[in-house]
Amino acid sequence: MIRRFCYLILFPAVLWAQYNGGVGDGAAANSSNEFVSLSGPILLTFYNGGPGDGHSRTATDSYIGLNGPISKISFLGGNGDGFGITQTSSYYGMNGPISSISFKGGNGDGHGSITSSDYLALNGPLPTFTYRGGNGDGFGHVGTSGDVSLPVMFASMSAVAGDRQVELIWITEAEIENAGFIIRRRDALDTNYRDIASFQTHPELKGAGTSNKRRTYRFVDRFVLNGVEYQYLIVEVDFNGRQIAHGPVSAIPMPAGLTLKRTRGNVPRQLALLPNYPNPFNPETWISFGIPATRNELTAASVILYDMLGRPVRVLVNDILAPGYYKILWDGRNDAGAPVPSGVYVCRLSWNGHTLSRKLTLAK
Repeated sequence: MIRRFCYLILFPAVLWAQYNGGVGDGAAANSSNEFVSLSGPILLTFYNGGPGDGHSRTATDSYIGLNGPISKISFLGGNGDGFGITQTSSYYGMNGPISSISFKGGNGDGHGSITSSDYLALNGPLPTFTYRGGNGDGFGHVGTSGDVSLPVMFASMSAVAGDRQVELIWITEAEIENAGFIIRRRDALDTNYRDIASFQTHPELKGAGTSNKRRTYRFVDRFVLNGVEYQYLIVEVDFNGRQIAHGPVSAIPMPAGLTLKRTRGNVPRQLALLPNYPNPFNPETWISFGIPATRNELTAASVILYDMLGRPVRVLVNDILAPGYYKILWDGRNDAGAPVPSGVYVCRLSWNGHTLSRKLTLAK
């Protein structure tokens, strides 16, 4: 049995259309130019491969000139020889975005794929693509290099903070004519991203060209300050210079074992050491301080805790910090990691030749 729902150019909108492959040699497909000049959106379109030789697919030029968005298109490979595919130039020149497209390979020889040039000159934002291989000989794939509008398919991307560094890690499922990547960064106070690295200068950012193999990329940004939040964009660049940005992802570098956070967007006019909270405390307390701007180069700041005899107990901060307000958590332990006894301690903030102090009370 074959089910088919056809919507021609006379309808202002298509809520959903479904094409199901039949049993044996049964097939369901849309006809050529079926959605040409449609003036309304298509919410859902399904192409489901059937058992045996059944299949479902789009025909050539199916969506040319569509004047409305498509929310989701799904191509599901069937069992046996069933498959679901798009034909050449199906979406050429479409005048609306496609939100997501899924190609899922079936069992046996079932597969879900696109052929060359399907999305060439798509006049709208690129969709999110999913390609999943099936069982047996089933597979999901893209066609030849004619698919010039397809983006790199990201599986994941993350930013991992370290001591004065941030490592970016991203994984691609497939790449089409990918020359490489550009890394763009801004901190919490910036409004614009700036290029900090490119595949033209960093070999680790070179793309795989055209590949359907899973690949992991890494880039370490070592030109950062501890305690500052940084946001990153990973920009793919194809062979024609076209750029598509992914992200952002963010991270706050800091020394291992410390919790240092930048808390406000404004910058103090002078060095500031604010009251810790809570105080008295048990077993931990937050210490807040502010670093002013200076015309000179950035200067190291330190936050050190002393006992009442003037002996250093814990070095919380000893680093170059950008101007701004910060807070850091003291867990009531010394530099060796052992809990300190109850009592009064002195917190001393030093920066650029200036020093401020406050007393903290640990009450167990």
